[in-house]
Amino acid sequence: MFVLLILSAALNLCFIGGALWLRMHEPPRTPIRPQEFADDLHLNPQQRASFEQYFHLMRARAQLMRAELDPIVSQAWAEIAKAQPDQKQIEQDFEQAAAKRHAFAHDATQTTLTYLATLSPEQRQKFVTLLREHRAPWMQQH
Repeated sequence: MFVLLILSAALNLCFIGGALWLRMHEPPRTPIRPQEFADDLHLNPQQRASFEQYFHLMRARAQLMRAELDPIVSQAWAEIAKAQPDQKQIEQDFEQAAAKRHAFAHDATQTTLTYLATLSPEQRQKFVTLLREHRAPWMQQH
């Protein structure tokens, strides 16, 4: 049982280390403003209204995710910093944070697919290209 706990902790630390390494070595993406994003897609008035609704929904969800995750992740790091950290608590905190991120990604995917259905095939391709080249405007903190 003790070996499984050590193995689980080691895997969690490897996961966290890998995530940090990727974040530090990720090429910087230039932020794009929502207006520029919409302009680059050449949206008609109905599509622009859908984009505005999509943008505000995604921004609200991103802010909610940050608000929910920050205390959990801070609690985990505070526990890690202790002389005798509670490994089970750390794992629970990171698992809870991962579950919340997963739920956000699921919701964001469904919302994005619904929005993309309002675009032409060319606009869909441009949308994906813009997201991959730039930081999503709703993920920017203000």
